[in-house]
Amino acid sequence: MIFVIPVALGLVWLGPTISAVQHLVPPNMRALASAIFLFINNLIGLGLGTVIIGALSDALTARFGAESLRYAILAGTSFYLLSATLFALSSRRLERDWE
Repeated sequence: MIFVIPVALGLVWLGPTISAVQHLVPPNMRALASAIFLFINNLIGLGLGTVIIGALSDALTARFGAESLRYAILAGTSFYLLSATLFALSSRRLERDWE
């Protein structure tokens, strides 16, 4: 129960992002745009993300031992900062591109 709020807040970006993706393309391309977004999101996040975190954990094992996975996951969370920065930068153009 302790993680319900953090997990919910971690996923709060998904709804507005899908809505923005669908509103930035013409109506006849909305399903394709949403499918491409979800494919890329899942391919990178679920496909490559776990492999990269695992490889980073293996690389950090010599230095941190059993704590290497903790530091690899912590390093992976830095992508949230990158994502927030890119969202903030793209929000400047969103109103102009909105259909």
